[in-house]
Amino acid sequence: MAPVAVQSAVPAQPVREGPAPLVYLLPASGALRVVDKSAGRDLATTPAQTRTILRIDELTGVQLGQQTLVKGPLPAGHEYEVYLSTDASNEVRHDVSRPGSR
Repeated sequence: MAPVAVQSAVPAQPVREGPAPLVYLLPASGALRVVDKSAGRDLATTPAQTRTILRIDELTGVQLGQQTLVKGPLPAGHEYEVYLSTDASNEVRHDVSRPGSR
């Protein structure tokens, strides 16, 4: 029997949130989105690679690895949310086997 791929929508919940400074090591590649929760607006959206470090700092802004996504300074006292969407799917295997003869 062929494996069955099960894909379901994952609720949009931040993988990290809080005030700056905020640091996040991406566990997987995917689409990264940084939101200024206090202002209610997106700051940056970009593709990102596994094990890249995202830094949000009031003085320096938003950096992903060596790339600056948003130049600082950022507004003081704001809270931020980080979202990571991956193309991961779950694989479910169902096998039926017969007992062997002795």
